Amino acid sequence: HALYLLHGLGGSPREWLEHGHIDAQIATLVAAGRLPPVTVILPDGEKGYWADWADGKHPYGALVADELRAAAGPALGLPAAASRTAIAGLSMGGFGALSLGLQHPDAFGFVAALSPTDFALAVAAQPKRAVYRRVIGESAAEARIRAINPRHLIVAGAGRGQRLLVAYGLAEQDKFRLGGELIVDAARRAGLDLSVWPVPDGRHGYETTWTPAVMRWWLEALAARWQVPRSGSTGTRSTGTP
Repeated sequence: HALYLLHGLGGSPREWLEHGHIDAQIATLVAAGRLPPVTVILPDGEKGYWADWADGKHPYGALVADELRAAAGPALGLPAAASRTAIAGLSMGGFGALSLGLQHPDAFGFVAALSPTDFALAVAAQPKRAVYRRVIGESAAEARIRAINPRHLIVAGAGRGQRLLVAYGLAEQDKFRLGGELIVDAARRAGLDLSVWPVPDGRHGYETTWTPAVMRWWLEALAARWQVPRSGSTGTRSTGTP
C-alpha cells in the first residue's frame, strides 16, 4: 500500500513528521494490526500548488500524478491499483490532494484533505498574488481555475468510486472554511462517499485544526478502507464531528 503526503505553502515534506507526527500515528495503527504496512511518499512541491503551471515549464501536478508514481512504483514495489493507493495533504497540499486525486481516480482511491484551499475563492480575494498567477497565468482564465479546483471538478462529475475525507476549521479564512463548505455541498449533491470534520474554533494550523485527533480520524478511515472490502454505491457518509 502507498500513501502520498503533500505539504502546505511555505512548508516542506518534513512538516508531516515534525508537526503532524504522522510516522508515529501510522506505526501505532500498523503495530495494532489495524493498518497494513504502508510506504509513505513525501514529495517536495515547493510553492507550486501541486498543479502544472500555466507556463508549461513547472509541472508540479505531473510530478506526483505521473512522474513520481511511475518512478517510485517499480523502484519501491508500490501497487498500481487505486484501491491500494491514497493521497492526503494540508492547506496547499489539501488542495493538491483533492485536485490530483479527483483528476486521477485510476491512481488514487482514497483522498484526505485538511483545510484545502479553494482556488477560486483564493484568486478572487487576492487576484494579483504571484503564486496564483504562476499557476493559472496572467489572464486568470475561469476555465483554467475550474480545471483544477476540487469543488468544480466534483460538479463536473469527478469523485465517484473514491473515498473522500475533508476537515477544516470554522475560524479559518474563507478560502479554507467556506471552501470546505462548498466542497461538502457539491459532494452531497453528487452523492459521493465523503466524510467531513468541521473543527469548532479551528484556525489554520496544527494547534487547533490539524490536531492529532484529526490526523487519527482520517488515518483510521484509511485503515478501514484498506482492510474492509467495500462494494456498491455510497452516499455522503457523515457531515459532522465524528
